[in-house]
Amino acid sequence: MRFSTSVSAAKKISAIVTGGASGLGFATVKKFLEQGGKVLVCDIKKADEITKLQDDIVFCETDVTSESAVKHAIDLAVSKFSFINCVVNCAGIGITRKTVSNSTNSSHSLDEFERVMKVNALGTFNVIRLAALSMTNNEPDEDGERGVIINTASTSAFEGQVGQVAYAASKAAVVGMTLPIARDLSRHSIRCVTIAPGLIESTLLFGDRQVQPDVLEYINDIQLAIGRQGYPSEFADAVVGCLHNKMFNGVTLRLDAGGIFDTASSTGITKTPKGAINHLVKCTPFPNRLGRPEEFAHLDICAIVTGGASGLGFETTKMLLSHGAKVIIFDIKCSCGVSELKGNVFFSETDVTSDESVCKGIELAMQKFGKINCVINCAGIFTKHNLIDVSEGRPHDLCLFERVMKINVTGTFNVIRLAALSMVKSDPEEDGERGVIINTSSVTAFQGVAGVTAYSASKAAIIGMTLPVARELAQYGIRCVTISPGAFRTEMTESGSGETMAKVKKLVPFPCRLGEPEEFANLVKSILENRMINGTTIAIDGALRLA
Repeated sequence: MRFSTSVSAAKKISAIVTGGASGLGFATVKKFLEQGGKVLVCDIKKADEITKLQDDIVFCETDVTSESAVKHAIDLAVSKFSFINCVVNCAGIGITRKTVSNSTNSSHSLDEFERVMKVNALGTFNVIRLAALSMTNNEPDEDGERGVIINTASTSAFEGQVGQVAYAASKAAVVGMTLPIARDLSRHSIRCVTIAPGLIESTLLFGDRQVQPDVLEYINDIQLAIGRQGYPSEFADAVVGCLHNKMFNGVTLRLDAGGIFDTASSTGITKTPKGAINHLVKCTPFPNRLGRPEEFAHLDICAIVTGGASGLGFETTKMLLSHGAKVIIFDIKCSCGVSELKGNVFFSETDVTSDESVCKGIELAMQKFGKINCVINCAGIFTKHNLIDVSEGRPHDLCLFERVMKINVTGTFNVIRLAALSMVKSDPEEDGERGVIINTSSVTAFQGVAGVTAYSASKAAIIGMTLPVARELAQYGIRCVTISPGAFRTEMTESGSGETMAKVKKLVPFPCRLGEPEEFANLVKSILENRMINGTTIAIDGALRLA
């Protein structure tokens, strides 16, 4: 069913479309032009199809990760069209890489992971912050609106497959930044929306490869409602819908026809065709049995706790030691509390973003304990910074965004990939388990408030990588789980004003207080004990919903 869209409604559109030379971006460009809009296409290479389009289009060779390149593109758009009131972020890259390869005894390249995060997450953020600053100069329309920002994520953000850890994390970061940006920019009458497409015909999905019939049949089968892949024109229709419906704000719209990517029984598919794209391959789950209770005391835990010198990590370390575990603390600085710990515990001064530093810490753990079968990632930083400062005419510092993403996301992934490579060499327990990886996200991942765009994006990225990591490492008997805490009593929260903390407490329905670090540690203990917990994110927030 299709209804006509008013042409006059789009005549005032002056848009920037990143990645507009091909795929979903190109379809969006054509849709805008059909409806009388003006478009500046930002891409790294001009495609032949662009030159065939009409006059109301300008091409600008643009690296979305470069501040100067994006500023140049915005200045060009304003010089040509007088203003920009729409940005559609379609620029992105995709790779398929396993987190660890047992056959080659190697792990996922950190450089490749960072490249995907930089283009897909930081590039999107870079365009948003600079374009939003320009939009604040616009005269509002009759409804008071100055502009709309539409981003492109993916269903992989929620259901990442084997080999998609970098891509899933990057797209989850885009989802995670959507709400805090929308809340931040609402005072400037600018909306922010994200579209998460499923399998849509595009060069990102297949490139120039010839798709085998059985692979195409498999892909079409999982698009339950329509029995085919989506068309780029349908993505463009969704963009137009988001643009004209002003009640769309701060949300992520899934565009996947209800496709199920992980449950063969639901689709009737019993076998993935030979030669199918790696990121669609169904992973053998772990553990492959019914659940049963486990006694923590019987587990021989040899753990790495990142950020273990303070806060949630320190409390988790104490809990592990109280149950006879052996612990190596990874942190950038040793605290007084660490030096007073009793038990089989060692400290390693570690920068989680450094390959060399993490390898050195893992070697120390192996030397002291002979194995690693538990990693708890608590290392991270928090920042609060508005997306744009209109009074001073400057946007959010891109270096600050990159620093938060590097420590919180790349640092977490770096520890996962290197520790997992060590875990796969261990002898499995009687249930086949070789290890458990527990990450720390945040309630702000998908409910971020104004000013925490970088932090929200980083914590959403951690959630995004959880399922693909769990699916990939299942074959080695390694679980991966993420905890998403709400407001907890730590050094970070206690540094805030009493008035602010009182407001935060009132947002927690029950119990109406901050969480205690011991409660986080107890959840870690439960995850270690219960082997049926795998590939999921568990909220521990007292039903806190940030409004």
